[in-house]
Amino acid sequence: MDPLTITLITNALAMGASSTVETSKDTYQTLKNLVRRRFGDEPEALLVLNKYEEKPEVWRGPLRDKLEQVHADQDEEIVKTAQNLIALTKPQQANAYVNVNSTRTSLENIYRKYSRQARLWSLFSLIAVVIGFLLVLGGTDAISRGLITPGMITIITGTAIEFAVSLLFRGVRQAYKQLDRIRQKLIETDTIIDAMTLALSTNNEDLKQKIILRSLQLLKRDQEQLSLSSD
Repeated sequence: MDPLTITLITNALAMGASSTVETSKDTYQTLKNLVRRRFGDEPEALLVLNKYEEKPEVWRGPLRDKLEQVHADQDEEIVKTAQNLIALTKPQQANAYVNVNSTRTSLENIYRKYSRQARLWSLFSLIAVVIGFLLVLGGTDAISRGLITPGMITIITGTAIEFAVSLLFRGVRQAYKQLDRIRQKLIETDTIIDAMTLALSTNNEDLKQKIILRSLQLLKRDQEQLSLSSD
């Protein structure tokens, strides 16, 4: 469940219900119909939706619960329509939502990339260590049986592999360092998401604007760093 997306949907429904702009009214009706369809035949959920239109400050909590129960945040059509509706009424909020989700998606993609890389390098390193050890062991055994030249060649080959493994381990360490850095960025982004979720749920417009502006500044910084990481 994505709490920020649930907040986006509830805010969009509240803004649409109070809007006097014709375009917003049409988009609001579309969103409301999509949510009704998602609720299906559950009378309690439909009642909450209708009550929310009358008194959003009272019915916000119950509506959030119902939206979470039907996983409305996973319905692409609902989310897109909610974004469009907020863009018509509060474009800055819509921009903040798009930015934070884009940043988190990018972070997750980069994290998966370095995670795969670290696992592969770790596996190759382990295999190479075993091969190098077996070659050195085999070469030592060959020398003990009088096969000096083949034994020496085998030992040198095994030693060369062990040296290559030491270089490979540097790549593994670097990949895990990147993973730690990106994991920290994911934690920071989740903190921003939590702050934005709380901000968008409040009726204090001044506080809401301050948090959104600060969130956008932090996200811009992270996106610039991400562009460097993905190169």
